[in-house]
Amino acid sequence: MTTEQLQKQIAELQLLLDATNQKNQDLVDAMARARQAKNTGPSCRVTDKGGVSFYHGSRFPVTLYKEQWKKLFQNMAQIEAFINANEERLPTKEEAKAKAKEQVEVAA
Repeated sequence: MTTEQLQKQIAELQLLLDATNQKNQDLVDAMARARQAKNTGPSCRVTDKGGVSFYHGSRFPVTLYKEQWKKLFQNMAQIEAFINANEERLPTKEEAKAKAKEQVEVAA
């Protein structure tokens, strides 16, 4: 292989390395933005299919179409009354996780 061919190959590899480094930096920046967005509190976004996703700090958002959200809002008093009436049967998220963990340990 000639010096000229080696230099050309080195230049091509440098371009590839630069592109890879840029992609890596773009991913790092995107992750930082995602972490920052997660820490800012609840937020809403319109999905590609036209739904409304409500991000609330959990792993997955709650996503409904606008008419579903409106129906939910119209029935908030009924939902709140149901939760209040069944308070003793409804664990918190942490209580439910602890109970599930106990059940797995007992089964093992």
